Amino acid sequence: MYLRSYALPPWEFVQGEAKEQQITLRHTDGSLYDLGEVTVQMDIGDFVNRNMSPVYSGEQEVVEDNTGVRCILKLVLDANITSKLSGKYLYIATITDQAGNVAKLRGPMLVYDDAKNVQ
Repeated sequence: MYLRSYALPPWEFVQGEAKEQQITLRHTDGSLYDLGEVTVQMDIGDFVNRNMSPVYSGEQEVVEDNTGVRCILKLVLDANITSKLSGKYLYIATITDQAGNVAKLRGPMLVYDDAKNVQ
């Protein structure tokens, strides 16, 4: 799997909001990255102390775009989960294909405790 150097975009939201993020994965030449049948696990952990246990772990999914290519990483957090978050985190999507190849995609997450702090 050639996703090893792929970075996830920053994800910012207000605590207690249900959030969904869909990220279209592309090769460096801009073509779509067809992931086929994979499993996706998302972990949210401390941004500074990355060796701590995650504060959240859950299964996520890869979905098809409108042409049938499985290239969209769909990450969903319900309000029950986000209500327990506040501050800066690192979110990691671990994608495993049928051959057992693993790619870990990482990105920063910032959760505000109040909407007035969102810029």
